[in-house]
Parts: sequence; structure tokens; C-alpha cells
Amino acid sequence: MPQVPSATGRSGGPIHTIGRFGLAPPLPSEADTCRKFVVPLLQAAGWDSEPHSIAEQRTITDGRIVPVGKGFIRKPPKRVDYLLRYRRDFPLAVVEAKAAYKHAARTARVWSL
Repeated sequence: MPQVPSATGRSGGPIHTIGRFGLAPPLPSEADTCRKFVVPLLQAAGWDSEPHSIAEQRTITDGRIVPVGKGFIRKPPKRVDYLLRYRRDFPLAVVEAKAAYKHAARTARVWSL
């Protein structure tokens, strides 16, 4: 089905689909997916109990340094949706959430801590 922007336009508003009977409700966003599916599963697995922790929306690198002439520039830092820590000083895994309608294999990234 084709997608059209909602009334909010290109400002990041929800995307509506056009069906046989007009506009459908907006597709769930990444934040909706996190609240409804990811966080409850991480909590059920025990990641929110001591000494383990869930850190949301964390920066995991300072950004790549790229030489330019006699100086350098720093690229934007890498951010992740969830950083799972075994202990506060021991990051163990990264969880990247996507909106429920997106295919994970098409948007996958490889991270190294």
C-alpha cells in the first residue's frame, strides 16, 4: 500500500496508509514498539534488577576522528536504543529497536563496544 504523510507533514508526524476504505490509523513508531514490546521483555528477562541495568538512549562512542588537511573533524557519536550492562562498569550488549512495521534485516547495524 502507498504511504502518505499525515496532516503534520514532513515534520516527523505519523505515517498513514491508504486502504480500500480511506486512511488507516498511523503506523506505530519506534518509541511505541519500545514501550509495548522491548522494555517489558527486557524487564521480564531480569535486566532491570541489581546488578544488571538497562540504559536507554545512550552514546557509546565519541565519534570517529577524520583527518582533514592539518587538522581533523569528529563525526557524530554513535547512539543506541538500549545498552545492557552486567554491572554499571561492564556494558554487555546493545539492543536496537525498530518500528514494528520495519524489517530488521534491512536496517541492521553492527556495533562494537
